[in-house]
Amino acid sequence: MASYNKNPKYSFVVTVYNGDEFLEETLESFIAQTENDWEAVIVDDGSTDRTKEILDHYAAKDKRFRVYYPEHLGRIPVLNKAVELARGVYLAINDADDVNVPERLELEGKFLDEHPDHALVGSFATKIDTKSEEIGSVITAPTRDTSLRKVMVRYNPFVHSSMLYRREIVEKSGLYSDRFLPGFEWEMYVKLMQYGKAANLPLYLVKYRTHEKSLTWSRKKMKRLMNVTRARFFVWRALRRPLRELPFIFMGVFDLFSRSG
Repeated sequence: MASYNKNPKYSFVVTVYNGDEFLEETLESFIAQTENDWEAVIVDDGSTDRTKEILDHYAAKDKRFRVYYPEHLGRIPVLNKAVELARGVYLAINDADDVNVPERLELEGKFLDEHPDHALVGSFATKIDTKSEEIGSVITAPTRDTSLRKVMVRYNPFVHSSMLYRREIVEKSGLYSDRFLPGFEWEMYVKLMQYGKAANLPLYLVKYRTHEKSLTWSRKKMKRLMNVTRARFFVWRALRRPLRELPFIFMGVFDLFSRSG
């Protein structure tokens, strides 16, 4: 077991609700990291399955796991609770059912170390199913800040579980908001991008799990359309995109026919 650092370089930020089916695989992917100077701040949002048992087990064997059990807060408040508790220089966002490759922290951290003008960095991802088997598709997007800003009005070019934020920038930009559910990640990225550049590494550093319990699959389609349209307008205005991109705000109609998130 690696030594415990009260002021680590990295903080995994994790929330979980009834996630016992995939949680252990996610936590093991933290332990397998080539970079050892991390903590995992995990907030359980009132699970009723074996989640608490699993978390207590990992917290007992490795002090880098910091586990919290507040009252049921809901998706965004519990995520903000985890962010506020994190002590790392960099915040590694990680959904409780997604899996990291061993080099994720090392490579993303190196990028931010070498690019102090960047506020956040993500990566490409491989899609996996409930059996952790690759399902033949991957998630890619533009990699450079200029290109990312050009596509932000049209779609979200980041994989949430791949994101590494500078904590000092998050403290300036503010926490997550629920104004545009299910586009809360989208809004967060834009707020950070008002303080620094963004990038995606063209490397597959995360395994993104798709299953019927995922948040984006369970949203009602019309509510999703309305909120995604509102989120696109926020992006267009906040990033000061040109008038010619205004029609892209209304592309949300295509989301009615997509489960991809």
